[in-house]
Amino acid sequence: KTYLEETFLTDEMEYVFEQIFGESEAYIFGEGFGYKIQTNGDKYLADNKCGFIIFDINIDGWDLKRKDVDDIANKLGLPSVPVVFEGTLDEAKEFVSKHQMSTLNGGLHEMEGIVLVPRDVQLYDNKHKMIKCKCKYRDMLKAGLAK
Repeated sequence: KTYLEETFLTDEMEYVFEQIFGESEAYIFGEGFGYKIQTNGDKYLADNKCGFIIFDINIDGWDLKRKDVDDIANKLGLPSVPVVFEGTLDEAKEFVSKHQMSTLNGGLHEMEGIVLVPRDVQLYDNKHKMIKCKCKYRDMLKAGLAK
């Protein structure tokens, strides 16, 4: 079995999903990380392990707020992407340029970047897709804005 099958396709997880989501249509967005998933996966998660980290949850077409994503991730027994920054877009650029290493697994690998969303309000485009911005460390390097 794969990590995802062992994690999500169990009777216990089915029960938890039913308790949390009931009859609602729910999508959990995240990504696998660790051993055999990424180059240098051992730097993302120790001991040749794999994991799944949640970054968004959509229920019946609505994206949940961060605190609700964190709450559901906790109930599922899975990590959620940590909040590592709050501030303006210019401050985000400065933060990413000075924080090369990820907070996962003790900072043993380069941070990909941060996804920025407003803290107190959710913004959507005309197709009902949440508006987000990603500030990537490698892009900052290419632009000469990071060392």
